[in-house]
This record gives sequence, C-alpha cells and structure tokens, in this order.
Amino acid sequence: MKARTFCLLMMAAFSAAIGLAIITPFLPELAEHHGANGFWIGMIFAGFGISRGIITPFIGRVSDRVGRKIFVVAGLLLYTVASLLYCKAHSVVLLTLVRFIHGISAGMILPIVMSYVGELSRQDKAGLTTGTLNTVLYMGVAAGPIIGGWLAEQYGFNSVFYTMAAFGAVTFLLV
Repeated sequence: MKARTFCLLMMAAFSAAIGLAIITPFLPELAEHHGANGFWIGMIFAGFGISRGIITPFIGRVSDRVGRKIFVVAGLLLYTVASLLYCKAHSVVLLTLVRFIHGISAGMILPIVMSYVGELSRQDKAGLTTGTLNTVLYMGVAAGPIIGGWLAEQYGFNSVFYTMAAFGAVTFLLV
C-alpha cells in the first residue's frame, strides 16, 4: 500500500472519530443551554447515530460502483460545514439537525475509509493495517473528549466547533 494514501486515510479516520467524540463532554450542557428536555437531549445524542446508520449502507453500495475517494472527500467537506453549523444552531431542533448532518458526514467517511484500507492492504499485512486503523479511530475517540472539554472550558463552545472545522478542512485539502 502506498504510504501517502494510507496516511491520508488515517487522517480522515482520525478527523471523523475526533469529531464524533469532541463534543461529548459538554453536549448535555449545550443542550440545556438551548432549553432541551430529556427527549431532545436524547435526540441530539441519537441524531448522529441514526443518520449514520441510515446513510452508511447507501453510501457503501454507491461507492462500490463509482469509487471511494469522492465519498471521503465529500464527507470531509460536509464534516467541515457541519462543524461550523453547530455555531449557528440556536435551538434544540437546529442542534439535532446539525447532529444528523454530522452523522451523514461520518457515514460518508469512516466506512469508506475502512473499505479503502481493506482494498489497498496487502494480504499478508491485513491484520496490521486493520489494527492501525482501529488504533487511529480509538485515538480520535479518546482525544476528542479531552480536547473538547478543555477547549469548551477555556474558550467556550464555539471554539470546539471551529477546531472540528479546522481538522476537517485541513484533512479535506490534503485528501
């Protein structure tokens, strides 16, 4: 596998994983700030997974026919836009909608990256490449709450979303 391609795929996976987890520490506080009750807090959390679960099989099927890179690139662009939309979501309905959009972007990135890595890895290195991808994903999931919690505490909610957008934009440009 080409080292450059593999590194770019790992960056895309890390960006998507960190974006999933970066808002976890303060999402309940953000939801309450918008006056969310228990149902809406649940919807805000679930929106990401619901939309990702719906879009992933469709995107996977289409990417098998038309190619993978376009979906990773489009997903990173949508991820960047969704990150900025959090700053404009001033109601629980809009915050839920942004989480749905964010989930769609992740559904365009992560499963396609996994498939891409599987296609590009050598038969005798499949375990190593899959293990590396999983490590990168979990590093993103682990680093996200630490970074998000610290940024929100030091600089406010929007700083987290601008940081997510920066991760997405840089990865988008490199891919």
